[in-house]
Amino acid sequence: MSTVSRPETVRPSAALLQDVFAALDRHGYERAPGRDLCAALPRLDSLLVALVDAYEGREVADV
Repeated sequence: MSTVSRPETVRPSAALLQDVFAALDRHGYERAPGRDLCAALPRLDSLLVALVDAYEGREVADV
């Protein structure tokens, strides 16, 4: 498996969020209505940034 480095300024993509949603779907979690998910996007974005930072071994800011 090859690893592609990404610049520090790049935030997680919408594709990553779709992958997370797909994993939650596969594990049987019930998806909220679209408007609720849209309202939560700023918080979800912050959580994805923290997840990626932790995964890549960087310091995780409080979310």
